[in-house]
Amino acid sequence: QSDGLPEPACDGNPPSVEGAGFAVSQYHVVTVAHVLYCCKKVMIRKLECSGRTGATVVATEQKSDLGLLRLDKPLKHYATLRSGKELQLGEAVLTYDRKPKVNGCPQYDVGQGNVTKLNWMPDDSRLMIHDAPTSPGSSGGPILDESGHIVGVTSKFDSVVIHKKHSYSSFGVNSYLVETFLTTNNIEYNKTPSV
Repeated sequence: QSDGLPEPACDGNPPSVEGAGFAVSQYHVVTVAHVLYCCKKVMIRKLECSGRTGATVVATEQKSDLGLLRLDKPLKHYATLRSGKELQLGEAVLTYDRKPKVNGCPQYDVGQGNVTKLNWMPDDSRLMIHDAPTSPGSSGGPILDESGHIVGVTSKFDSVVIHKKHSYSSFGVNSYLVETFLTTNNIEYNKTPSV
């Protein structure tokens, strides 16, 4: 761990790694840096599994665990970040929760939960904590508010079974860091207030 976030591990030839991400412009996808460590080749697959497109790593930032990809082909639709109201304790959030593959295609469910902690450590607001389900392969996916606007990026998580029920503790990179990361890399993005 580095500053509480995943440490890069590049021993020999790393195996194929899968994660999630979301488009913020026609050509740019945000994900997490720890999914991109040691990658020699990046391929993007759409949710409906309708083919792949190549991508290039534009930037990674270990401290915030953010990564930025540039796609070889443009997309028609991309996400909007939330502006205005700051994330609130107890606020409802949605995630894309990775499920087992069907016919070689990754599957996702929409996970629902609430923000349980705004700062994962007393003096560190990089990560927020929520209890929406997230499973391996979900890292880099969006954390959305009820209006469907981005309020964070799935970074890491724990899932514990207590009395035959799953208890989730999921960490998300706060959206103000996503905005700073995109601005630093000269990427234009959509931002709008939620209702």
